[in-house]
Amino acid sequence: MAERRSDPRRRSQPPRTSGGNVSSAAIARARLKKKRERERRRKIRLAAVLITLAAVAGVIAIIVFGGFDQVNKYDENKVYPNIFVADTDLSGMTREEAAEAIGRASDRYFSSRGITVSYQGREFEIPASSVNMSMDADAAAGEAVAYGKDEGFFARSRLVRGKAGRVDIPVTVSFDETLVPEQVDGFIALVKDLISVANYEVNDRDVVVDLSASGKVLDKTAIVNDVTERFRKEEFGDYTPEPVVVTPKSVDIDGIFASVSREPEDAKILYVPLKWTPETAGEYDLDSYSGKKTYYIQPETVGLSFDLEAARKVLSSATSERVFEFPLIKTYPQITKSKLADRIYSDTLSAATTTLNTREVNRTTNVRLATEAINGIELMPGETFSYNDAVGPRTEKRGFKPAGTFVKGEVVDEIGGGICQVSSTLYIATLKANLKQVSRSPHRFVVSYTPIGQDATVYWGSLDYQFRNDTDYPLKLKVVLDGNEVRVKVIGTKTDSYTYKLESKKEESIPYKEETKYITLSSAEAQEFGLTKIGQKKVVGGKEGARSSTYVIKLDANGKEVDRFLANKSTYRTSDKITYIVCVKDSNGNPILDADGKPVDPNKPAETETEMPPESEKPPESEKPPESEKPPESEKPAESEKPAESEKPAESEKPAESEKPAESEKPAESEKTSDTGLLPEPDVGPDAGDPGPDEP
Repeated sequence: MAERRSDPRRRSQPPRTSGGNVSSAAIARARLKKKRERERRRKIRLAAVLITLAAVAGVIAIIVFGGFDQVNKYDENKVYPNIFVADTDLSGMTREEAAEAIGRASDRYFSSRGITVSYQGREFEIPASSVNMSMDADAAAGEAVAYGKDEGFFARSRLVRGKAGRVDIPVTVSFDETLVPEQVDGFIALVKDLISVANYEVNDRDVVVDLSASGKVLDKTAIVNDVTERFRKEEFGDYTPEPVVVTPKSVDIDGIFASVSREPEDAKILYVPLKWTPETAGEYDLDSYSGKKTYYIQPETVGLSFDLEAARKVLSSATSERVFEFPLIKTYPQITKSKLADRIYSDTLSAATTTLNTREVNRTTNVRLATEAINGIELMPGETFSYNDAVGPRTEKRGFKPAGTFVKGEVVDEIGGGICQVSSTLYIATLKANLKQVSRSPHRFVVSYTPIGQDATVYWGSLDYQFRNDTDYPLKLKVVLDGNEVRVKVIGTKTDSYTYKLESKKEESIPYKEETKYITLSSAEAQEFGLTKIGQKKVVGGKEGARSSTYVIKLDANGKEVDRFLANKSTYRTSDKITYIVCVKDSNGNPILDADGKPVDPNKPAETETEMPPESEKPPESEKPPESEKPPESEKPAESEKPAESEKPAESEKPAESEKPAESEKPAESEKTSDTGLLPEPDVGPDAGDPGPDEP
C-alpha cells in the first residue's frame, strides 16, 4: 500500500464533523482567521513603506542640511573650492589672504619675464619689474570671493562640494608706461656707436665726417610705442627695432664732438673679489663686498677731442665738399697700467729676524709649519690679518709636534709649542712698517728671543695676533725659516721717506718669591717630578716679572727722530721659586731632619744627599747635571732677565744665548729654551699651540 505524504502547500482543511460534513461555525472561523492574516500582512507592508520613506527623508534632510551648513561656511568673505587666479588655488581663503597669494604669484610670474631689445648682436633687457608690471591682486581677490555667491542653493552646493570643476578668474595686469622711455634710452646708449645721424668715424689720427653716404638712426618714439604695446599684450621675448635710413643734409658737429671727446683717466687699482673679472663685474657690488679680495689694475684712458671751433668754421664755409677730416687731439694720463704694476710690491717696508735652536727638532718643525702657512699671504687695503686664521688649528693631524712650553714654571711638551716665535717676529716687522695693530698680547713671562715688550703670544681659540693693512696699496708677507733664523719681510709700496725703529724699556723689575716645600715619596709632586729618594730636591720657577714700555720711533731720510708713539705697555709675571725636598714626616706632619737640616729616614741608615737637577726635566741640549746641583746660584733673578731685555737681532743669532749650559743650571733660565714664555693652566688642550696667559 503506497504511503501518503502530506503536502505542505495544501491549504488546511476545515474540520469535518463525524458525519463527514464541515460545520458552518468552523467555516466562519477559518474565514475570519484568513481575514485577520491578510490585515496583518497589509499593516506590515505599510509599516515597511513608511520606514523606508522616513529613512529616505532623513538622508535627504542630512544632505540638504549638511549642504546648507557647508554653503554657509563659505558665505561672506570665503572663496569657494577650485577657484583659481593666475594659476593659484584660492580655495577657502578670505579676501585678504587671496590678495596676498595673488600678489606673490604676480611677483613670481613677472620676475622671469621681460622684453629683450636687440640690434646688430647687442642685447638690452627690459624686465617686466623695471616698469612695475603687476596684477591687480585686490580686484581679482574680490571677484574670487564673490564668484557663485549669487547662485541658487543647489548651484552653490555643487561649488562647495567641488562638483562644478575648476574656475579661473581673469586678472587685470597693469604697468607704468612712463618708465618705458627711460629703459629705451638705456638700449639706445648701448648701441649708439652702431648708428649715426651723419656718417662719421674715428681712426687713430682723425675724426672723419662723410656726408656723401646715408646714415642710420633709431626712432626712439617708435621703439617706445612698440615696447609699450608688447607689455600691454604681455608679448614677452625678443624684439628687434628697425633703423631708419637717412641721408644727412647737415652735420651736428657739436653732437659729434660730445660723442668723441673724453677726459684722460689714470690707471687705477680696483680691489675686487677673488673670482671677479671685467666680464663679471656687473655681478658684484664692490662697495658692500666684505669677503677676501685681490687687486685688478684698470687700464688708463687716453683723452680725446678735436678743435671744435675750427671744425665749425670749415663746415660753415664748405660748398661742395662732402668729406671732412678733423685731427684728433690726444691727452695722455700720468699714471699708466704698466707704471702702476711696477709700483705694486716694489718696496720692502720692514724686516725682522729672530733665532731659534734647531736642535729642538719638534719646535723647529712647528715654527716651519707656521712660516709656511703665512708666507705669501696678501692683504688688500683695509683687510685684517689674523695669525690664528692663517696658521689654523695646531693639531698632530696637521703635522704639529709636542714641544716645550711652560706649565707651573716647568717646561712641558704641548702640541704646537714654539709658534709664538713666528707671531712675535711678525709683530716686530709690522711695528717697523708702521701698520695698524689690532690685537696683541704679551707672554706671561719674559721671553728670550725678542727684546722685552716686542713679543706677541697666540693661543688657538682665544688669543690672536692681528694687524690691518692701513696703507693705500696691497701688502705681501714673506715669512721663512732660514737655518736657525725666522725671517719676516713686509713687502708693499713706499709712499714716503720715513723709516721706523723700535725702542723698549724695562720700567720695573718684579722680584719673585722663594719657598721650600717638604714632600713625601707618595706625594703628587714627587710622582710628577720623578723623585724617588729621601733628600732629593727639585727646584722650579724662579723667574722675575717685569713691566715695560715699547715705542715706535719715526725717522726722516737722514735718520733723525721726528716723532715717537707708544706701541704697548706690557706686564710679565713672576714665577716664584719653589724647592721641593723629599722627606719623611712625623705624626704632626713636620719633616724629620738631621742636625744640618737635611732630611733623614729614621727607619734606615743615613744616606748621602742627592739632588734631582732641574736639567733632567729640560730639553736635552741644556743638560749639565753636575753644575745643576747648585740651586742657590741658579736662581739669580737679575741675570735671568738680561737675555730677554737686551737681546738684539744680531746677538740673537747666537743659539747659545738661549741655551747657555752654565745658565741652564738655573731653572728659570732653562725655561727659556721653550721660547713660549708663558704659563698655561694644567688643563690646556693638546691642540692649543702656545697656550696664552690667564689674562693678556
